[in-house]
Amino acid sequence: MVGVIVLPERLAVRECVAGALSFNGQRCTAIKMIWVHQSIAEQFVKRFAEAVNALKRGMPWEPDVVITPLPDKRKCEYLLECVGDARERGAEVVNEGGGSVVETLFHPAVRCTCQSGLPD
Repeated sequence: MVGVIVLPERLAVRECVAGALSFNGQRCTAIKMIWVHQSIAEQFVKRFAEAVNALKRGMPWEPDVVITPLPDKRKCEYLLECVGDARERGAEVVNEGGGSVVETLFHPAVRCTCQSGLPD
């Protein structure tokens, strides 16, 4: 698993969004989990969710598109299962539309929890 720790000295939203979602997050080095110091957690999560929702969605050949369709429906089904499992374990999806799907275009879900026991 690839993760990042964000300390109070640095609110690294832009770097975390790029690290998690460049190439649609479909690379082995994509950030999977972000640990944020509690003193900046609320501010970080709000700004991170806004930044994810601001990413342009569409076809890869369209200008400035960052989030593109996944290769097949099974990828979307798997991601929906992950989001559902996280919600069952107490996580909250904090970005509007997070976890929604249109065909094979998955809207990234920013989930937030301080509860242990969530899957990697």
